[in-house]
Amino acid sequence: ASAIALEGEVTTNKGQKKPYQTPKAATQADIDCIINDYGIAAVNAMEAGFDAVEIHAANGYLVDCFLQSVSNQRTDKYGGSI
Repeated sequence: ASAIALEGEVTTNKGQKKPYQTPKAATQADIDCIINDYGIAAVNAMEAGFDAVEIHAANGYLVDCFLQSVSNQRTDKYGGSI
């Protein structure tokens, strides 16, 4: 959701330690695409005969990144208090 770098280092598959890369903040177009994809997934589940869908929104998954003040430092309509 926001461009926040993790502290520390990651070990590559070659045994090298490198700092974590800073992710890019999701753009409005990115968010629109994600919302659309969630809708498509729900329709696909219903068409496949599922009774319900559950969105995992905890433990650092995508939705959680928007819900937590520590990971959501956006200043647009997707930031701030819910």
